[in-house]
Amino acid sequence: MKFQTKPYAEFLRELYQKPEGEQKNQSWFALHNDEKLESAELYIYDYIGRYGVEPQAVVLALQAVKGKALKVRLNTPGGSAFDGFTIYNLLREHQGGLTVIVDGLAASAGSLIVMAGEKIIMKPGSRMMIHDAWGITIGSADDHLYSAERLDEMSADLAEVYSDRSGTSKRMIRQMMKAETWFGAKQAVEAGFADEVDKKPTENDKAEFVVPQGMYKNPQGMAESNEGAAISDVVIVPKAEGDRFIKGLKLNVDRLENSIGSFNLETEQRRLRLASA
Repeated sequence: MKFQTKPYAEFLRELYQKPEGEQKNQSWFALHNDEKLESAELYIYDYIGRYGVEPQAVVLALQAVKGKALKVRLNTPGGSAFDGFTIYNLLREHQGGLTVIVDGLAASAGSLIVMAGEKIIMKPGSRMMIHDAWGITIGSADDHLYSAERLDEMSADLAEVYSDRSGTSKRMIRQMMKAETWFGAKQAVEAGFADEVDKKPTENDKAEFVVPQGMYKNPQGMAESNEGAAISDVVIVPKAEGDRFIKGLKLNVDRLENSIGSFNLETEQRRLRLASA
């Protein structure tokens, strides 16, 4: 008997479809392309494949935004691995800049599509999931073995993409896939699957940072600087830049502690306290 497989998206659709007589969910796929704006947004909020977002729709969308910066926003449980790979490859070839944003869920083939982004952003509360490729086979033992070999090949291809993006070895990625690994937004960044967690800037983030001018201009030679000159004038910089400056000071303190000696270390620590005050 010839083996048959059931796509992941079809399985999910049957699992969650509405009772007979009720209107079923329609594919939700939209392109927002205002000619007045420098970037366009593509929304993929459905299954990947025949019952949701198909590669053909992505082709048409990309043709409409050639050479333009594109943001792809996802909330999908995944679907067909082959369609996922097709969409992933189409997005990778887009010219103009590509940012992928996970608004809710990027699971299975959805997490594969995310890897196409030059920049990947996780929204607060979003999730990403990776797992081994799977399907349903009907037939003889040989049919099942044949299907298992194909699934292993597909899983190896997926692992290569995840490994290239995250910097984690393919062997470790395969272990994570076999265990079906879920990442929160922060965990995805820490694991190398995303670049940042997006959040609204707070008042603290917007605050200005006051740094003594002599210290700001000469961060590497502060131990030799005149203390009075360092605090006579100040430089006002954005808080993010001030945070980076303080981080650099702390690194200087650590370096001095290991290589110079107690006198310069105490001087540097005193200047650090002045900057933090």
